[in-house]
Amino acid sequence: MASTARAQNKQSTRDEEHLSVAHDEANALISTVAACETTGTPHQFQDAGDSLGSGMFGAVLRVKCRVCGKCFARKDVTPDQTNDDVKLKKSLDQIDQELNFLRHLHHPHIIAYVHHKRPKRQVDAYQIFTEYCELGDISALIKVKAEYSDKFIWNVCEAIASALAQCHQGLRSIRVGSEESYVGIDAHWAPIIHRDVKPANVFLSSLLPGLSKDEAAAMAIKCIDGVVVKLGDFGAACRLKEGTLHTTMTGTQAYWPPEVKEEALSSGRVTGWSSATDICSLAATLYSLLTFHLPNEKIGEVPISARIAQLKDELPDGRTEASEVLLKLICDCLDRQPARRPIALTLLAVSLKAGSSDGNLRRSESFWTTLAKDSHQAHRQMISQTVRDFSGQYLPLLHATFTSKEICAIMSLTATYSKQSLKTTANRLTEKPKTVFHAAAELTPTDKEFANLVWEVTQWPSSPALEGLVIRSDKDGLYPSQIAAERGSRPICKMLSKIDSARSQRGTAHTRGSHVES
Repeated sequence: MASTARAQNKQSTRDEEHLSVAHDEANALISTVAACETTGTPHQFQDAGDSLGSGMFGAVLRVKCRVCGKCFARKDVTPDQTNDDVKLKKSLDQIDQELNFLRHLHHPHIIAYVHHKRPKRQVDAYQIFTEYCELGDISALIKVKAEYSDKFIWNVCEAIASALAQCHQGLRSIRVGSEESYVGIDAHWAPIIHRDVKPANVFLSSLLPGLSKDEAAAMAIKCIDGVVVKLGDFGAACRLKEGTLHTTMTGTQAYWPPEVKEEALSSGRVTGWSSATDICSLAATLYSLLTFHLPNEKIGEVPISARIAQLKDELPDGRTEASEVLLKLICDCLDRQPARRPIALTLLAVSLKAGSSDGNLRRSESFWTTLAKDSHQAHRQMISQTVRDFSGQYLPLLHATFTSKEICAIMSLTATYSKQSLKTTANRLTEKPKTVFHAAAELTPTDKEFANLVWEVTQWPSSPALEGLVIRSDKDGLYPSQIAAERGSRPICKMLSKIDSARSQRGTAHTRGSHVES
């Protein structure tokens, strides 16, 4: 027995050493340098006395930097306390994983990592410092049944869809000042699943200093620029890797999708985590914003038309602004079958076009340009799904204006992934008498890469499905070739004229002065 005890003690010591080395290595990978933006000197945090909330993974407090005077949020995470080495290691790994996610997910709509502190003893609380969102989370708005418009719900949808598009698909976004744009998709991205999307983890932050909380909250509800929606709390998140099985029962059960609830009930564990689980949880969050309560658990089992009718019936009295496209998007995301739910890229594409501001137009243009220029084979399936779902399911319901560059990008993507819907998409992207060819003609000589995509790579302007459109004049009486000539795009002018000439020779075009319907 003595020898057995000595062996166990040796093994326990080796396990502790292994844990210590593993977490020292993880600590080296995560930068703990935290400097004030204004002074460049390290932050000196002190408690500000406010509790911001608590959950299964720890408590969150507001702290203040003595150097710069800014407030931050500090999350105290306590590892497993059951004296079980396996459980301790698992909880420490989860803390390391949350730290790494926060450190590497640089995104305008994800809570920003600032700093962290590891305790001297592994069983004590770890401290994670992030930016502080002074307006709190949107669960408070639901509790008080605040009055807000469709536009606010679209803002929430766009922001969280954008955050999930980075987590799930690796879509990169940057913010410079008040301008946000999309700049690429990571080539070898391993999806991150949040697993706890809910109103309490969707935060509001003000970009404007000096505002009171009430003033900033009113701005958020009225959708005035200066308030940003952010996704936070990655304590339940995991990274999906081939061959890795995640069996944790985590997150908030009220926002679990049906497949997670059923598996947990039948087997006592959950292995079915996927990006589709986050999408369903986001839909439940948006549903709560619309109706002030969660959707019926069986709503995903009925046809989409019945789902939309049910949602309409549950809208509060006096609320008439909910658009058909918003209702459909939410109800599609609640589908019982995970594979039938739209992906984050599709949600983002629709949300971007639901707004009509100049900022929306620029963000949407950068989004579609990013997708059109992406050439990675591994991305083809998700881009194809985005293009087909956007054009087929949501474009008919959108009353949106598209820039010429957006039109050219979407047409190039449609020619690549959904050629059979080329003509239908072309008609939906423009208002008569303008055509998609006018958009192609408006590309400037500096848009060489984009012109090459349109005229050389996808060659959609030469598609027989679009015959007749090219010779129509716009409201100013200008034909596409004339617009190209006026802009100094001689190569594009020649190509448009060549298409006109070829079609005329085949007898498929009318004379120049005639009005041709598509």
